[in-house]
Amino acid sequence: MKFAHFSLFSVLVIFSACGQKEVTVSEVPLVRLTQVKQVAASEHTSYPAQTRAINTSNVAFRVSGTLANVKVKEGDYVREGQVIAVMDDRDYQVQLSATEAEYAQIKADCERVIALYNDGSTTAQNYDKARYGLEQITAKYQHAKDQLADCQLKAPFNGYVQKVLHEDHETVSAGMPIASLFCSNGLEVVINIPASEYMREESFDYFTVMFDVLPGKQFPLRLTSISQRANANQLYEVRFLLENKGENFANARAVRNLFEKVITNQAARVANLEEVNDEILTTITLEDLTDEYDEKPLILLPEEPMEIEEEQPQKKKRKLKLPESGPVIRR
Repeated sequence: MKFAHFSLFSVLVIFSACGQKEVTVSEVPLVRLTQVKQVAASEHTSYPAQTRAINTSNVAFRVSGTLANVKVKEGDYVREGQVIAVMDDRDYQVQLSATEAEYAQIKADCERVIALYNDGSTTAQNYDKARYGLEQITAKYQHAKDQLADCQLKAPFNGYVQKVLHEDHETVSAGMPIASLFCSNGLEVVINIPASEYMREESFDYFTVMFDVLPGKQFPLRLTSISQRANANQLYEVRFLLENKGENFANARAVRNLFEKVITNQAARVANLEEVNDEILTTITLEDLTDEYDEKPLILLPEEPMEIEEEQPQKKKRKLKLPESGPVIRR
């Protein structure tokens, strides 16, 4: 027991002796404590966006002249190759006729020189002169034909008329835009994000867009590009493609223009009749469904006769009768 007591006392002495030495204590840095919170599995961020057509184009004539007829209105749907406007081509017709006569004369002279050259009756210099003259007039003749063909302005792709910039009987120069078209294959959605979001681009999962005119409905987007350089506001431009516009996402302006065109044609037809009754006033004929300028049908008519009921303010109904058959739609 004494031995154990002595050992314990010795240890205490030693620790006591060591504790009397000067010890340098370093300052412990202060840290801020925070409570760890659970992050939701998905995080949604919203940004204001701009929508625009994927493909837009300002179409113009390649020749100068006076507009004879602008055949479209704002909101009309046009197909690739459809004539949008026609220019007065009288001057180009005259130019083509004069060039064609000159071409026929030079071609005949060239054929005679070639025949003489083959017989050895003329020199190679005359032969070369005739051959080069024929090539020159051939190019000039083709240019005259192209200029006449360019008097018709055609749609470069399927789409809608966004704006008509000139009217009939106006004089326009070559390259001056006549109408603005946009492609109907889809819409492009553009947003601008800050650098903090740009650094997290690899964590982006899916994208949707909502429109003010369609509240509560979301449309899926496909990411197409992210700019690698910030703009003047230190924001990065992100582009998306609207993949599915939905069955009710359409351009109703074309329908309104078509309806107004049919009613105008019907009124012009009825005005020339001597006797008019209720049945005539409520009947749509093939003449009303045809474009007056180019005599092309405006809409596709059903194979079976159909009736459309229109409600009147007096709660009476009148019937608009459509013809039993009709041609295929072309515009």
